[in-house]
Amino acid sequence: QPTIDKTVKNGTGDYVKSNDASIGDKVEYKVVIYAKKGATGYVLTDTMTEGLTFNNDIAITDDNNKTLTSGIDYTMTSAVDSTTGVTTITVTFKPDYLNTLTNDSTDITVTYSATLNKDAVVYNGTNKNTAKLKYGHDAKTTTSETDTYTYMFDLVKTDSTNKLLADAKFKLYDSSEGGNVINLVADGDNAYRVAVNGEAGVEIVTNAASKITIKGLKRGTYWLEETKAPQGYNGLTARVEVDLTGGNNVATMDNTTYVPVNNAGIHIVNNTGATLPSTGGMGTTLFYVIGGGLMVAAVVLLVTKKRMENK
Repeated sequence: QPTIDKTVKNGTGDYVKSNDASIGDKVEYKVVIYAKKGATGYVLTDTMTEGLTFNNDIAITDDNNKTLTSGIDYTMTSAVDSTTGVTTITVTFKPDYLNTLTNDSTDITVTYSATLNKDAVVYNGTNKNTAKLKYGHDAKTTTSETDTYTYMFDLVKTDSTNKLLADAKFKLYDSSEGGNVINLVADGDNAYRVAVNGEAGVEIVTNAASKITIKGLKRGTYWLEETKAPQGYNGLTARVEVDLTGGNNVATMDNTTYVPVNNAGIHIVNNTGATLPSTGGMGTTLFYVIGGGLMVAAVVLLVTKKRMENK
């Protein structure tokens, strides 16, 4: 009786039972079939949910240092269900190959990948991949599965009273300075997701009716840059950190007012009124130059006045 074990590669390169990814990322899988001497009727079936797109890059080796050849040692087919979006991959091992497995146990390793696509389920759901092996006349192994997670955060743009502000614009980056912009596209009302290949990124635009949800990101740290402040409000001078190392970051709202429960969500405040130049900025330098010039002029006038009085 053979057994199987399915795993997925994580961010450190280890094959484990679950990982996380951003939309557009490549997700790498491995299935190990612990084959037995006298193997017959081996058919591996692998199914992946609609948030995963098969990359058609299957490769098979065994621990006899053999790389299996498609059409000679096995055949592979794949099909996508038009209703559910589920992809089914079927690998049928040829009898001539199975007859070469004369050891008591042989490990057959099947590797392939998928891309996390725009239909990916955001955590608390999961993007599953499930494998099982049919063998003999009609026997089957227990299934072995993996989970791939992707995450989201809420952007809440308010004034000093925690009321939502409209028409602020943002871009998302992978670094606090410089770095790469993460392209986003609108995904329904009040939401944006990570863009896939071929999609042009857009700026995040806030409104006064709802928080904004950004989804399709793996665990990590990101930064929001305000490219335009609401009219009459002061813009931000630095990027704002988005911490997704712990997973989702969901804001609590009371209609159009932010509720600061555990500081959840990414809450960004714009204030009204004049802003003084920052220390060391060009504005401060200008004040120093003008002030120094006025002081010199005052000294000149004072000296001139004294001389005239003496005369």
